[in-house]
Amino acid sequence: METAKQTIGLSKYFLTLPSTSKIIFYIIISSIIGGLIIDYLITKEMNPSTIFYSAGLSFISFIFPTIFSAIILKVFRKKVKTNQAFFLSFLSLLIYLFFIFLTYLFYNIIGQSAYNFIFIGFGFSFLLWLFVLNLIFGLKRSGFIFSVVQLIVYFFSFSFGFSFIKMEEQQIILKIFISLLSIFLIGYLFLYLISRPLKKNLKVSSNQMIEMFFSQWLYKQNDLEEALDELGQEIKTWIAVASFKTKKKNIHFVVPYFHFGPFGNLGGSEFPAKVEEYLKTYKDYIVVFHGTATHSLDPVSSSSLENINQKIKQMIQKIKYKTAYFGFKQQSYQNSICYLFEINQFMIAAFSRAPHSTEDINLAIGWALMEKMKKKAKEAIVIDCHNSETEEIDYIEPGSPVSFEMEKALEKCLKQKSLLTKLKIGLSTFYPTDIQGIASGGIKAVCIEGENKRAIFLIVFDSNSILPFLREEIIKQIKQEFKDCLAVEVFTTDTHQLSTISRVFNTPATEPEQQQKIIEICLNLAKEAYKDLEYAEFGMIKEEIELKVIGPYQTVEIVSTINSVLAILKILFPTIIIGAILFLLWFLNKI
Repeated sequence: METAKQTIGLSKYFLTLPSTSKIIFYIIISSIIGGLIIDYLITKEMNPSTIFYSAGLSFISFIFPTIFSAIILKVFRKKVKTNQAFFLSFLSLLIYLFFIFLTYLFYNIIGQSAYNFIFIGFGFSFLLWLFVLNLIFGLKRSGFIFSVVQLIVYFFSFSFGFSFIKMEEQQIILKIFISLLSIFLIGYLFLYLISRPLKKNLKVSSNQMIEMFFSQWLYKQNDLEEALDELGQEIKTWIAVASFKTKKKNIHFVVPYFHFGPFGNLGGSEFPAKVEEYLKTYKDYIVVFHGTATHSLDPVSSSSLENINQKIKQMIQKIKYKTAYFGFKQQSYQNSICYLFEINQFMIAAFSRAPHSTEDINLAIGWALMEKMKKKAKEAIVIDCHNSETEEIDYIEPGSPVSFEMEKALEKCLKQKSLLTKLKIGLSTFYPTDIQGIASGGIKAVCIEGENKRAIFLIVFDSNSILPFLREEIIKQIKQEFKDCLAVEVFTTDTHQLSTISRVFNTPATEPEQQQKIIEICLNLAKEAYKDLEYAEFGMIKEEIELKVIGPYQTVEIVSTINSVLAILKILFPTIIIGAILFLLWFLNKI
């Protein structure tokens, strides 16, 4: 659990870039404010004439070169998005503003030597562009050229507004060259130092790690899987399929006992949508549920999903169907709820702790619960509803109080007797494209009814959990429509297809207007699923599979190593920056 919290903690170091228009606004405002401050430091007065002068200075020296540099980068390198190009240029603007501010702040103290701050600013801005273009955007060859271009643009823009250009031309060129070379070497040393723990523990350098992370984050490439594959371990787990066969369709409940992560298109993150895409036909419908698995069971490679899909297809072909008779039981113990479906000789149990945090359940707990159920059933499946996002990472591990709650709730269900009656099932699906937080697997409503005419509704989102309020409203609306229904529950697949490094919590419909829309969609889906009810035959199968996953020890190793590097950075980064500035001030003053 602590590892999970540390993993989430890493996300605070990443951000989502503003739109291009906002960044341009930030550039203009920063340039004007910076120009006013710098002009005041130079003239020691503030009046309408100086304000007019500083506005002109800001446009020529800051706004123009910043926007021009961004446009040049975007025009000649299409892979860099517009807001990315402008944000990089905005960061370099802040560097130049900072060092020009230092120049005129210290001018009365150290005189002409203060102009060396500007040369140091050239060096840091050059390093920023080179680092970002080379390591993040993957511009190996042209990164150096664009870094030099922005430097030249700023140099000529500054020549109109700042008197340091009055120095001898050879002296200027020499000081710029020394600043660039010195800061480049310092940056290289910095990368070397933080590479040591990464190279030792994860077998990759900081350069490689940065490149792999950003190639996935920005361009959805799978380079990071190569590193994960080196760290991964072979395991055995299960895949279960519960199938309902009606006259019109076949509905397959797929429950894999591995985790759908880590994020984006890496590993098993896209599995819920991919398995549906692979297996769905005009008659076969796929509903993917979240099995009992944590991030330690993330597949290391998305390519392994193809073999898993083939395995599931083979399993479905083996299923032997019989007329479905079912009984339903629902019991709770403290904060844990158990929904138990007994169908022919098989059992399916689903667990939730909503509205409390309902997070991943360790495979060992699922295994123990299934073994308990198999004392009264031919085969058993355990499903994690994963349906209450409170932004608290409370994995359910062996020995935790929650695992005992789940066991007690299941025992109460197993003790309860039920009359098996013929089963009817109906399904409806919807694939919204305009609602945040819902992956390509969409929303599905399953309606199950016995001969007592009391329906059970399962609403399944292809998303990473759901807000407790939204879950409760969906349940409330469906119960108001179907007053005699036996139960309503919301499930999510816990897909990490939409999760990113910077956005770990990615629940659907966080905006009020979208929440109302989702409630209406779910109610309509429930109505359609009820109309779709048909008598069904049923069959179930669960088989072992071999899979390479990240593994629990490797998960801890990755997170602890990255956290160690970040801890080093907090001390090392400001120390090196301040040291570099002081050294260059001293050295450039000797020239």
